[in-house]
Amino acid sequence: MRTAAGKGKIVIISSPSGGGKTTICRRLLRRNRRWVFSVSYTTRTKREGEQNGREYYFVDLPNSRNYVDQGFFAESARVHLHYYGTPRRPLDGAIGKGDVVLAGCRCQRARPASNENTLRPLSLLSCRRRKPNCGGGSNGRGTETRAQLAVRLNNAIAEMEKVRPL
Repeated sequence: MRTAAGKGKIVIISSPSGGGKTTICRRLLRRNRRWVFSVSYTTRTKREGEQNGREYYFVDLPNSRNYVDQGFFAESARVHLHYYGTPRRPLDGAIGKGDVVLAGCRCQRARPASNENTLRPLSLLSCRRRKPNCGGGSNGRGTETRAQLAVRLNNAIAEMEKVRPL
């Protein structure tokens, strides 16, 4: 799918932690060759298998704050004890070319015409299975402490309560 020049769109994929955003984004990008992925910046530690500039740009907190102060981000937020930001320039460029930008952010604050799609996991248990050391199975990420996992799961519960049922 490609839109007319200057008529690009942002498709936002959001869900509680462990809800499958990465899996869904990868499948959408495989099916829609003309879609582009918005790579956000984060202050969290890089996980095994991740590459700087592919999943995220990994930055320290002082650089992240500088980017915020400079207006570099279209949106930024603290999520699960870390900071995330979506760079403005790639969004503007892709939209100007008529591309569809797939983002895992809440860009509607910066771009009201964006389309948000919220994934609701089947249950909290399905989120927990993706998290190690938290009642989950062995195929979790293995990168968070128990305290970080507790924050993620508590946030997931709160986020799931806000999503309207189908």
